Amino acid sequence: MNPYQQFANTLKKLSFYIDDSRNIDPPYFILEKLPKIYYPNLKKINSDSKTKETTETTEKIITIPEVLNENFQCNLCKDKVYAVKNYFKKPESKPSPILVLYYNASPDSKKLPRDNSDKYYFSSKEEDELFERMLNKINLSLKNLYFQEFVACHFSPNSSSKDWEQRAKNCYYLLEKNIEEFRIEQILLVGYAALLLLGKEAIHLAKNSKIIPLNVKEKQIPAMVIRSPLALLTLEQKRKEYENALKKYPQEYEMYLKNKNQLEVVIQEIQSLVANEKETKVINNVKLRPASQINSEKQLEEKIKKQLGIQKYTLYLALKLRKEEIQIKQQILNSFNQLIK
Repeated sequence: MNPYQQFANTLKKLSFYIDDSRNIDPPYFILEKLPKIYYPNLKKINSDSKTKETTETTEKIITIPEVLNENFQCNLCKDKVYAVKNYFKKPESKPSPILVLYYNASPDSKKLPRDNSDKYYFSSKEEDELFERMLNKINLSLKNLYFQEFVACHFSPNSSSKDWEQRAKNCYYLLEKNIEEFRIEQILLVGYAALLLLGKEAIHLAKNSKIIPLNVKEKQIPAMVIRSPLALLTLEQKRKEYENALKKYPQEYEMYLKNKNQLEVVIQEIQSLVANEKETKVINNVKLRPASQINSEKQLEEKIKKQLGIQKYTLYLALKLRKEEIQIKQQILNSFNQLIK
């Protein structure tokens, strides 16, 4: 086989390789539409001939691929592994000038995430459905809002906090561009995107419904931090696990069902059973204990398990997780209402 034929065969194999890479997640080649590679169909020529070899083309050459999204073209972060397929989603109906800023990955993850941005708003159908139910309570839908992943690419799990800080700075221009272009009036900062943008302050802000100003091109955009749908789903699934485990203990399970609307009362009753009552003072019917007697939550759970048994321990955790889930969901609804009023 002469060199020209070898070159043509190599190009042909490469075209199949690139096309097959579309099934890999993340793909080796990130292109919205893969251009076909032109490879010549070489005529068999006489080896004694000194004339140049000629070729015939069997396919039309495609040289200009479709225009890629900004995050595909961006080269500010030299260490990105791949760009998010669909990092920015526009409203499909009745557009509302609210931007949901989120990130479907964790800076602490030990592996690359699956990129489902072409299928879902968040990273799974379950997360989308949970967020949709909450939006419905304030007469909104996923299809009414703008969504942007921040940051707009995925990176090696072996990254430092300084790496992530720099990536957030690099990606800020995309946030500014979309806010200005689509005239965004409010922003919901969700989960890891809030941490990347605001640092540790985001943890405190997620626990209340405080509106903060986000400075974007000399404008202040009202913004609010909320927990991610994934965090809520994780909490919900954990609560259901303890509820199911509680069915083994009929007396405690009945107590759980009867007191779903009096969670705090039963939680405090269980806590009082293992509390050290020495030096306890009662002021206005409220029991107060010295700081030295107050156990950490983990220590308290261990005492309940050891002194009251697995039944009361399971009941306590089911009640506590249900209370936490309700509080977080209510806080998110309060955030929605405050932001859009």
